[in-house]
Amino acid sequence: MTTQLALSFYQNDVVTLKKKQNSEWGTFKDSLKAPVHRWFTYPAGFSHKAVEHSIEKYGIIQGQTIYDPFMGSGTTNLVAKTLGINSVGTEPHPFVYQITKAKLNWDVETKCIKDFIGLVQKNLSKKSDTLRLKKLDSEFPELILKCYEERTLYDLWALRELIAESLEDEDIRGFFL
Repeated sequence: MTTQLALSFYQNDVVTLKKKQNSEWGTFKDSLKAPVHRWFTYPAGFSHKAVEHSIEKYGIIQGQTIYDPFMGSGTTNLVAKTLGINSVGTEPHPFVYQITKAKLNWDVETKCIKDFIGLVQKNLSKKSDTLRLKKLDSEFPELILKCYEERTLYDLWALRELIAESLEDEDIRGFFL
């Protein structure tokens, strides 16, 4: 009797957990915990688990191609790349498109990343403080102004300037942008 009761509770917990996981598939919640997916908290983002489930459900395999006409921050494209599936997508917002390109750029050399991080650590605060004399809304679209605190935006602006001044390679520059 005790074993049956324990098994019953376990089965109920599994069902509840599955329902909870599935209920978050339409959100970006679980993607905020996943590597690369969490790099940019896109307000219109959705769950990478939903994409994985759909790929499995429809039997999409390596060598096939997925088209995402509204790719946003690239959740579908990133999952496809992770699974070795080709993907193509379109995104009209230039900033969001740059985010997707950066998330899909896996060929940046570690040394380049470390060198630029060192430069940022030395110069970011000073450059950010200098930019505080300027208005944020002249540099950032409304979507971005809503997503970040003022201090963070000045740091991002300073970072963008450091990128423009210091990085010549287009792929590395795009990665950091």
